[in-house]
Amino acid sequence: MKTAKQIFLTLVVLHLFTLVQGQPAEGAVMKTGQSFLIQSAMKYGIDKNAYWDLPGVPDRITKDMDLKVHGLDSGKDRKFILTPSSQPGYYEIIPGSDWNMRIDVAGGNSKIAKNGAPLSTWTKHGSYSQRFLFKHLGGGKFKIYTPMGHALCLAGRSPDNRTAVNLWEDHDGPWMEWYLIDPNTYKTFVPSETQSTAPKHAANMQTNTPVLIQSAMKYGIDRGAYWDLPGVPDHISKDMDVQAYSLDSGKDRRFILTPSSQPGYFELVPGRDWNMRVDVKGGNSKIAQDGAQLSTWTKHGSHSQRFLFKHLGGGKYKIYTPLNHAVCLAGRSAENNTDVVLWQDHNGPWMEWHLINANTYKPVLPANGPAPLKKRNPGKRVPIRTN
Repeated sequence: MKTAKQIFLTLVVLHLFTLVQGQPAEGAVMKTGQSFLIQSAMKYGIDKNAYWDLPGVPDRITKDMDLKVHGLDSGKDRKFILTPSSQPGYYEIIPGSDWNMRIDVAGGNSKIAKNGAPLSTWTKHGSYSQRFLFKHLGGGKFKIYTPMGHALCLAGRSPDNRTAVNLWEDHDGPWMEWYLIDPNTYKTFVPSETQSTAPKHAANMQTNTPVLIQSAMKYGIDRGAYWDLPGVPDHISKDMDVQAYSLDSGKDRRFILTPSSQPGYFELVPGRDWNMRVDVKGGNSKIAQDGAQLSTWTKHGSHSQRFLFKHLGGGKYKIYTPLNHAVCLAGRSAENNTDVVLWQDHNGPWMEWHLINANTYKPVLPANGPAPLKKRNPGKRVPIRTN
């Protein structure tokens, strides 16, 4: 018989496993431009309750109308239309045939991985909080996810009238499952295709090989502006801020890419310490914040430790978080001790990085990528850093 301690540890491991789950690698190809009723699996085939609903009997859809479930009626607010978003595999949800409005996560992008975050209406803006992936479980039954892997769920696991539809960490149960139903024929929609959820511009990176990462502001000029951790550490610890500094032979200059659980994204292992990762300081809530610092933290596999590499040619990349903020030199400076931070995506060499094989000093290209650009002079040697 398991002891209480063993049971507790098992539950902790299961909870942590749930926390690090990524989005499905593939999402269902959904029918667009057609109205659907959306009913909870807790009531499907039983009665006409637990359908998505907006409050009252509105003649028009306005902002901040909370999404709840209720018994079915013929109101326009019971009908929802799917339309493709700009993110592969994800759809926007139009309430009540009002193409200027969308179902949104109340509070926006910062709430799309928060347990209990409610769903509501807002004007169309197309950002992440208005994008949803439909994972088909079979027979017309779906889970519906945000771009950070939280699933749409009945609050309190209740199908009663006026129960809110909110977000929760992905787990199994009919309170997290939904049927899309044709309002004219009352037949469920069953998809016949899936599509990859990896962003189209995600490079297929080489893994398990140490790389140096240098700013495009210094590549081919000298040996400045390489990713660096402070001091000359014997081991990697938490909260070591990533900065730019001249190249030396320290282990803290070397980073290894390893696949994350999110298609198209990679984790960065600093200094060959596989228990540590490059992270966004402050976690998931900071991955779309201008000026958020890159730092080190123990491996946990969540979104703040996932990075997408967009290849610009010749081993030069932009590096993105799952909410599309790009890795950037603070203040657009390539001087020593400059922080490596996040910023809204724009063009400039302070947002571009060259990945260089730490053993051969050749550019690191994506698998099956284009031929490298003409080799450039790596610059003069500089003194070993001693800070």
